Amino acid sequence: GKLRGEWRGRASGAVEGLLSEVASTQQVLGHNERIFSCRCSRVFEGKRKRDEEGASSFVLIATGSEDKTVRLWRSEGLDRKIKLLHVLKAHDEECLSVSWSDDGKTLASCGADNTVVLWSVDADALDDAPPRVAGRLVHKDHVYKAIFKTGSVIGCEGESDVLVTCSGNQILFWGLDEVL
Repeated sequence: GKLRGEWRGRASGAVEGLLSEVASTQQVLGHNERIFSCRCSRVFEGKRKRDEEGASSFVLIATGSEDKTVRLWRSEGLDRKIKLLHVLKAHDEECLSVSWSDDGKTLASCGADNTVVLWSVDADALDDAPPRVAGRLVHKDHVYKAIFKTGSVIGCEGESDVLVTCSGNQILFWGLDEVL
């Protein structure tokens, strides 16, 4: 892809938050190592067959792990049971974070292998086929985060969809129209 802009610098600071005890509703097992990231997609109104209660909406959940995989899960139905759909393998090192585009059609996975893998996701076809790799962005250092942004972004020319990544001491802006 074409690099649209770049910021350099160092940042530090602490974030303090209030922690409260909350009981979990279900435990889902799947990764073989530590999970570093978990993100939910937007709610999909599926074309899938309705369940016995009539619910057709679902949410996709992506997790990234030390085991070098991204796992894609679906949560649906009135009981919101979570089901593993696919194990995605495209990183040579740990997957440090995952993030969804606003429309839920693209998933970005960031790795300690200095790459961002962009996955094309067809939510209605996931029972039949896994997401496909739509692009790969190579960095000079581990990639810790990626954020999808639509519209005008400081440091970028014009209005377009961009992916903002952070790697090393850089913030990088990638034009998605040139990557996907």
